[in-house]
Amino acid sequence: MQSATIQPPYHQWMLNAYLACPEALRLTLLARVKPAFRHYARVRGTVAHATVFRLHVEKAWDRVDEVFEEEWGQQLALPGPPINANAKKLAKEFEDWRDALRQYVLREREARVVFCELPVRGTVRSRGGRPYAVEGVVDQVRPCADGGFDVYEIKTSAANPSLATFERNIQLSLYAWCLHAGEVFVENEWQAVSKVLGENLHGIVCYQLAQLIPYRRAGRRPDGSTYAAGELRGDPCYRITKTPEQLEQGACAVARIIAAIRAGGFFWNPSAMYGGCDACAVKHGCGKELLSNSPLQPAHFEAA
Repeated sequence: MQSATIQPPYHQWMLNAYLACPEALRLTLLARVKPAFRHYARVRGTVAHATVFRLHVEKAWDRVDEVFEEEWGQQLALPGPPINANAKKLAKEFEDWRDALRQYVLREREARVVFCELPVRGTVRSRGGRPYAVEGVVDQVRPCADGGFDVYEIKTSAANPSLATFERNIQLSLYAWCLHAGEVFVENEWQAVSKVLGENLHGIVCYQLAQLIPYRRAGRRPDGSTYAAGELRGDPCYRITKTPEQLEQGACAVARIIAAIRAGGFFWNPSAMYGGCDACAVKHGCGKELLSNSPLQPAHFEAA
């Protein structure tokens, strides 16, 4: 019998999907509508994360191009729905993100990383005290000189969000709470964060990989400053810290979203932040759409 609501544990991607459009999340997880395509941004993200993981775990720094090409080829060879990008768009994606990862090697080769792709879990509570189990996977844990630790989250969005956007990010709020009062999966068992990492989470660093894509030609930024061909776009690291009060607020925000999901609040709300209906792979199961005059490019679908 099909469940009437999404069951725990609640993962960060579910919360992000709900914020993008609750109805799309219902169609995906409860109605089991098959996606019409795979978004090229998701393919890019999967490839970049897998490459970064292998760079650190396999010490594959001198093979970055080879590793990236392997991961890229695997994603493009997957069966199922096509990627919503033509060959020209995919070729540009390949070139841009390969170059970004080459720059990542130059910057991060000597970085100390104690955990990659570390599962975390915790519990948030509703206003009435009802517990909700939450889980996620943090990209990296890096030790600090004083014995504390930083969490690094690799971001592959093409846009460049503000620091304030990162500070309010639900995914990061979930991670911060789990690393403050939850558990991590180490040596095939769940263990308290305090036992494995200590109790001093310094902060979360959002590592914006797109900042490492070199400019292809000289130009001028919106603020009037100029840049040269080959110059990087900027510092990729955005650091956020959480006070105890902010940790509690973040956990409450996560709990409110979960409460809305459990209450069946699956209203139609296409989000411009995520591309709206143009970018929705399950819109054919919805029956509603709100399209832009400038649809997501490329607008046609071709298998890679």
